Amino acid sequence: MTMDFARLWHALAGKEPDRPALIHGKRTLTWRQFDDAVAGFAETLQRDGVGGGDVVALCLPNGPEYLICVAGALRCGAIPCGIKRGFRPEDLAALMHRIQPAVVCYDVADVADVAQAGCQLPIVRKWYAIEGDTLTAGLALPTLSPNQSWFGSCPADVLLLQGYSGVASGHSNAVRWHLGDLLTQVHTPQSGRRRGTVAAVQHPTRLLLASSMVHAAGLTQAVGALSAGGAVITLPTSGFDAHLLLDMLVHEEATSLAISGDVHARPLAEALEAEPSRWQLEHLSIITSSGTAWSQDIKRRVLEHQPHLRLLESVGSTEAPGLGFSVATTGSVPPTGEFTLGRHAGVFTEGRRAQPGETGALGVSWPRPVGLHPDGHVRASRFVHHGGTHYLLSADQARMVAPRRFVLLTR
Repeated sequence: MTMDFARLWHALAGKEPDRPALIHGKRTLTWRQFDDAVAGFAETLQRDGVGGGDVVALCLPNGPEYLICVAGALRCGAIPCGIKRGFRPEDLAALMHRIQPAVVCYDVADVADVAQAGCQLPIVRKWYAIEGDTLTAGLALPTLSPNQSWFGSCPADVLLLQGYSGVASGHSNAVRWHLGDLLTQVHTPQSGRRRGTVAAVQHPTRLLLASSMVHAAGLTQAVGALSAGGAVITLPTSGFDAHLLLDMLVHEEATSLAISGDVHARPLAEALEAEPSRWQLEHLSIITSSGTAWSQDIKRRVLEHQPHLRLLESVGSTEAPGLGFSVATTGSVPPTGEFTLGRHAGVFTEGRRAQPGETGALGVSWPRPVGLHPDGHVRASRFVHHGGTHYLLSADQARMVAPRRFVLLTR
């Protein structure tokens, strides 16, 4: 599904200009301020010769700047690509050579590694050092007249996701996706809400995002919240602090929380157990998780203290999202690693669907990536044809325990 998110967010900013869009510690950007910052960054890119099809690499932490850069790149027709921080300079240079970015946006904390990698990357035309509120404090201010627009050359909503697992060399690569396709996976099994309209939002989502936007799940959660006219709240510290997160959930009246399995949920449960009456989370309705395992025991411990919550865990990969999901509520917590198949997913063994008791590879028929960057295709050996449909197999192994239920065995 292709959508023009740049125009959508611009229209939302015009409809609800004073509603909060991005919150990071003591900083709050309204939708008008978010739109102005996006327009400014898009103008900066265009002034530097960046346009349709060029890649804008983002070596940035979670925060307003990450989403401003994503939106600004889309707005001028470029392709954003998140890059995981912490690479050694030689590994960063090797990954950049495969991605071929025109621009790299990096956090000033990483300047030494980026500078060392940059010596090996003459392909990069511009390096933007982003610190704090750089993009909202004068990096570029929009100078368009009322009749001008940067949207004319905007292609479909294409982005790159790092981490393709099917490369024979084992090196990290990038997968080309339509962002709209990925967005369909956000709460798809449980939610009837349709995102992507500019209708007035009476009770907008307020998402506290603890998972990384470098990964598909974190980014699509953020995009989903913005596309519903809501707000994205990011942690102001680099490490995970359960007490800070819980304080922010209360203070910001967050309605949803995105985490990464037990890595985040365990310290949350421990904090709730240590001070059971400290945090009143009546505004929070759902916690979503992906990326790492979320155990049955930790889910039960969270629900014991917040029984009104729904806990949604999803299974997917960079090239094959929507493989499965699990919903836990008070009194109904699925076993660790047990999931319901996604709407377009299946488990396959020897070219056929696995039956209960059998083991096979998880695969999905839709959505699927456009291909590998810059112009590669997913290998034919990664597909299985069944019932007139092609399924892209992931690297995940599962055992069927019921017609639509499976236990995840390996990642």
